Amino acid sequence: MVKKRNTTQRRLVYSSVCELKCHPTADEVYAGVLARQPNISKGTVYRNLNSLAEDGDLLRINIPNAPDRFDHNTHPHYHIKCKACDAFFDIEADCLGGVERQIFESTGFSVLAHDLVFSGLCPKCQ
Repeated sequence: MVKKRNTTQRRLVYSSVCELKCHPTADEVYAGVLARQPNISKGTVYRNLNSLAEDGDLLRINIPNAPDRFDHNTHPHYHIKCKACDAFFDIEADCLGGVERQIFESTGFSVLAHDLVFSGLCPKCQ
């Protein structure tokens, strides 16, 4: 495995995701990095987000019909998105362990990963 260089741009992208703490989109990360380094290109930010996600330093959250989001919290957890205001939150629960076992028992597949995003209305939008 080739170790990737920890460039200034890579560190800026990573720290922007960590500082935003809101599961930002790539465009939101770009805006945050641009405020600190005005000459950085959008392509550089996108490449570094992809690289950080591929390396496991960030979690990429695929959202159907919406931009991917990025999370600095890489331990296994779930997410919930407000359908009204698009707020995005972590859910700390181990609710799918039994489902993974059932999948293995019925199909023989060993689940390596899954993406699950719940949707609903946040307390402010209720």
